[in-house]
Amino acid sequence: MEWQTNPLLREEIEAPRRARPVIPMLYRWCPCVGMTMLMWKGQAVGAVYPDGRYWLKWRRRQYAGTAASAAQARRFMTRWLSARRHAAPLLDEDLPPPALMPLDTFLREYDH
Repeated sequence: MEWQTNPLLREEIEAPRRARPVIPMLYRWCPCVGMTMLMWKGQAVGAVYPDGRYWLKWRRRQYAGTAASAAQARRFMTRWLSARRHAAPLLDEDLPPPALMPLDTFLREYDH
């Protein structure tokens, strides 16, 4: 029973720590004036403000909230996005229309 009371005889077991969630590759944080924008393939899908407010667009819905700090809001968003890492935040209908076709292609299709 001495091992329970004597700290020199007690074996300390290291508990493994979970790795921090990492933001998926297609996302990146972009510092802007007064906020930090979350970009996905060049599209703004979220933002974090210095006072801890944040918003995130996901599949035609906008989620918003307030955290204790901007760093905590970024951790919230990173954890949320890493849980959905294989899904896109925007549907194809939400993306801007594709660029216009070249003139020669248009004329070829128009003649036929």
